[in-house]
Amino acid sequence: MRLIYLFLNVCCFAYSLTAQPSETHNLTADSLPRRWDEALPLGNGHLGALIWQSGNKLRISLDRADVWDLRPIEPLRAYKHADVVEAVKKGDLSAIHAIGDVPYDTSAGPTKLPVAALEFDISALGPVRRAELDLQSAKCLITWKNGVSLEIFIHATEPIGWAVWRGKGINGIRPVLIPPAYQQSAAAEGNQVVDGASLARLGYQTGVVKNKGKYELYEQKIWGDHRYQVAVGSGQWPDATGVAWSVSSSLNVLPNVPSAGQYVAAMLNLPERQFGIAQRTHVRWWQRYWMASDIRIPDPVLQKQYYLDMYKFGCVARKGAPPITLQAIWTADNGKLPPWKGDLHHDLNTQLSYWPAYVGNHLTEAESFTDWLWNHRDTFKAYTKRVFGTPGLNVPGVTTLDGQPMGGWHQYSLSPTVSAWLAQHFYWQWSFSGDSTFLNERARPWIQDVALHLDSMLVQKDSVWTLELSSSPEFHDNSLQAWYLNRMTSYDAALYQYIYLTHHKLTGEYPFGPRAPKYVLHAKEVFPIAPGEPYAESHRHFSHLMGFMPLGLVNKQELPNTSLHFRLEAIRQLEQYGAGNWTGYSHAWLANLYTRIGEGEKAAKALRDFAQCYCGPNSFHLNGNQCLDRKDLSNMHYRPFTLEGNFAAAAALQSMFLQSEGGITEIFPAVPESWKEASFSTLRAEGGFLLSATRTGGKTQVVEIEATQNGRLVLVRPFQKYHFEGAESARPTEDFQHLTFRMKKGEKVRLTALTPP
Repeated sequence: MRLIYLFLNVCCFAYSLTAQPSETHNLTADSLPRRWDEALPLGNGHLGALIWQSGNKLRISLDRADVWDLRPIEPLRAYKHADVVEAVKKGDLSAIHAIGDVPYDTSAGPTKLPVAALEFDISALGPVRRAELDLQSAKCLITWKNGVSLEIFIHATEPIGWAVWRGKGINGIRPVLIPPAYQQSAAAEGNQVVDGASLARLGYQTGVVKNKGKYELYEQKIWGDHRYQVAVGSGQWPDATGVAWSVSSSLNVLPNVPSAGQYVAAMLNLPERQFGIAQRTHVRWWQRYWMASDIRIPDPVLQKQYYLDMYKFGCVARKGAPPITLQAIWTADNGKLPPWKGDLHHDLNTQLSYWPAYVGNHLTEAESFTDWLWNHRDTFKAYTKRVFGTPGLNVPGVTTLDGQPMGGWHQYSLSPTVSAWLAQHFYWQWSFSGDSTFLNERARPWIQDVALHLDSMLVQKDSVWTLELSSSPEFHDNSLQAWYLNRMTSYDAALYQYIYLTHHKLTGEYPFGPRAPKYVLHAKEVFPIAPGEPYAESHRHFSHLMGFMPLGLVNKQELPNTSLHFRLEAIRQLEQYGAGNWTGYSHAWLANLYTRIGEGEKAAKALRDFAQCYCGPNSFHLNGNQCLDRKDLSNMHYRPFTLEGNFAAAAALQSMFLQSEGGITEIFPAVPESWKEASFSTLRAEGGFLLSATRTGGKTQVVEIEATQNGRLVLVRPFQKYHFEGAESARPTEDFQHLTFRMKKGEKVRLTALTPP
């Protein structure tokens, strides 16, 4: 028996060392992509690149996260929530639209900006043999049939990109630096928000590319006194030509950061040596990233999509980098502004973008979001006082890089409850880490400030405390009907209840006192949009289900039979009205909902629909249904690229394997019955516990637990009888349903199922 346990230990250890995507998960083709939104993506949170072919040129579209036009929208300064209340009462929003919505649609800025591109003339090289994005090393590898090869990567932590050519006939290949088309005549434009307005509308004079000897430098003046630089240079060594590039921005708030020109000049001093160092440290970072966690499933479509989505997350989320915008570091390279100006949408997009960080054990990467929110707290407080006239803290639903409101559909871009949903990321950052310093210095103060604002927004109507105006993203779009007078939507009520309970959990005190609104579920009206208005048509945004998921107010640990009824009914309503008006992220969110009721097969189907019909060849989420023959899916066939759907899909797969809800952790809670063989490595549960488990023959066989903090883990029993290995002090106490572990930081335990005789 001891030999069997030893064998299992060795196998599990070997598995943990090989928790990496393999060649089968790479993006591969026998030609280069021909569209920017199907390009091979690279990135490090600050810099991004898209590799594709435009005409007879290999094009590297360059990007940087903090290159923004930050011009203010002057009409928004006049926006006051009290004026909206009066306008809704009068039934005329025209004046509100003029200051809250129209400027977003008609003004070119503020907006995320494209940066530039590098082009190489490849007409003399002949056909491509293979173009590959290697996920494990985060490199783009291209070979031609004539033997020429090209290796491209952006360093994982430094603001530098490399393109290294090898083979005969490469001496004439040089990079040409192409500025964006800031002065190109605008072509006919469709929907300027979704399709992107012409760059010419920004009114910029295109900068000049200057020869600096070792490198070329392009400097572009943008709005205000800001500018960005792009530098590119080449270095020769015996068997290769190395091209290095960098982008710098005056909006970078870090001190003593070298400019793009300075960085490239340093890299081109002994370029072969610099490249070797960069390559080693870059690969080492990505090895650590992939080792943080892993899942293995027998579905090749979903396994590949998961690795591609987690690769993209590693490219765009980085401690110290700006938060994930709609397209992050892959701004459109089509002569236009990006869809929805590439902004920070806090009515869904930023929130979903960080979902896979917590169970996925990437808390450091997720801190880029809470750091940004915290660093702009004073900006948000000033906005809250100006717009709502309240103390405390709220956040605009659509913001610029520096946290200023951008407007848009005012019901959601200027909603009174945005900061409450964002508060969940502060709570998750603490609850999944167990970091008491973060709790005391950030999570608790943020939630207290949010509660102070929300409390000040309450009014009493007919002896009930409620919001004077409430809405539910994005129901009724931008119409008068989107506002509810003296009725609190399920969305807003859930957020109030979440802050009420979380504030108590973190401080021991209940906010709002006797004025606390009630989040009530009625058997005849399951998760309505608002009282008296049920979900009765296909809709892309499941904001009415916030209390179910992600807030977890209706969970299977509390009143399990009652909550299961409500959760089942809510999903059956979504199924009843279908996917006709959904986008890709709707399917990813649906998969997460299915995992919360244990319907793994349906969750897997929703994710396959997402991967196969809403993503491009490079796995980018294109919002619209790209499977024109699938009449059961969305009626929308447009293709604006945004990222939140990708990351919500990755989170759904994680949720099939591990869930922490209501103080209870469960292993394999929603794995499809058909997945007889599956496993996961070091996924993270609340309390700072890392769990690994193996499923063989449809049954859980091995569970490993590591405590990163002192704490208590309550685990739904994965099996009735087991062999225990670990410190005796960590041996669990048992009841029929649960195993309860009290572990010290650094302790590990291992449970192996014992088959009954």
